[in-house]
Amino acid sequence: MNVTLIRRPAEQVQLLEDLEDSHHPKRVLREAPRSDREVVLTAVIRDASCIGLADKTLQESREFALTVARRNGMVLKFCAELQDDPEVCMAAVKQDGFALQYASVALRGSKPLVLAAVEKDGLALEFATSELQQDKEVALAALEQDAYSMDFVGDCLKADRDFLLFAVSVNGRVLERLGEDLRRDEEVVLAAVQETTSALRFAHNALRHSENFVLTLLKRHLCKLHYPAEELWARKDFVLQAVRTHSSALQLSVPMLREDREVVMAAVQRHGYSLQFASLQLRGDPEIVMCAVRQYANALAFASDELKADTAIATAAISKNGCALRFAAPALRANRSFVLMAIRNSRGCALQFAAKELRLDEAVVLHALESDLSVLEIVETSLWSKSSFLTEVMRRHGHHEHVAIFLGQPCKRPRRAFE
Repeated sequence: MNVTLIRRPAEQVQLLEDLEDSHHPKRVLREAPRSDREVVLTAVIRDASCIGLADKTLQESREFALTVARRNGMVLKFCAELQDDPEVCMAAVKQDGFALQYASVALRGSKPLVLAAVEKDGLALEFATSELQQDKEVALAALEQDAYSMDFVGDCLKADRDFLLFAVSVNGRVLERLGEDLRRDEEVVLAAVQETTSALRFAHNALRHSENFVLTLLKRHLCKLHYPAEELWARKDFVLQAVRTHSSALQLSVPMLREDREVVMAAVQRHGYSLQFASLQLRGDPEIVMCAVRQYANALAFASDELKADTAIATAAISKNGCALRFAAPALRANRSFVLMAIRNSRGCALQFAAKELRLDEAVVLHALESDLSVLEIVETSLWSKSSFLTEVMRRHGHHEHVAIFLGQPCKRPRRAFE
């Protein structure tokens, strides 16, 4: 490949730098050679009106106008003779959708041109012909880019519920620009919130405080924290329904209900994870905590320190997931039989949560390796210096390629009888 290097004159380089740095490129261009293509192009990119100072040859050059339009679409405003040129106008609106306003009336009725403009900036729909403002494809493209373009959508589409239902599913913020009747419409609001949960704030107040609507949001995992309907989260009957639906519902309830044993029990029976939102007193309730860890082993993390040391509760947790060992009390993590149970129920990975003395116990580590050889990655480094441990690992697992690669030794595959 041949590369040609062109050295710019020092004067041109200085002019280009001045144009880049100046807040008033017109002033710089007035003192510059106006036939210099690079200088004029740089000025027009900074300020489209600079095209009026360019040499007549450049002003009349369609090719130069096309180049400029691709870099600053608003140059179309100052090139009246090119406002009816489809290619130049297309280049302009692709760079700046608002350049559509300077295209000829005929081109503002061109669907491909208007689509290109609204895809760049939805608000450019304002400058499309009324026919295209009523075109579903064009209107949807504009609404997807900017919900505020709803102000320029044709009246027939604003009255079309099916169209608006699809529009909010494309851009949930469109809900803000709809009438009160549609912001009360549960199907429309759910479609908007499904697209973006932030659209919930545009729903009608009556709907946001509707018990059935909030429960539907919870079921679909669309309910945000600090939901505004405070009176609902203070009602025990409602919260009891909510906690059976969503794991974070207890968090949304008022503090008084997080201290209610019936509510918390209902929450952890369905979502053990909810234990973290219960009051400190109830996180120390053996029955509630036992129920939580049986549903979600790692709920042990949210139990009181006293219950983390409770053998029955901790055993229930590691029986479901051995890695819950990490949340057990230090005394249990140093209990050999307890740790071995956790290792069995976690394919060996619970070893990393055992007390240091057990992580250095050859028998315990070998037991973990029997479950899964990936435990090699978490074996304490000091164990590898013990010849007895290394010999036993090779005796039991040396034929496994994974072990051989890890230890950097040849794979000792067992010979077959006929060999």
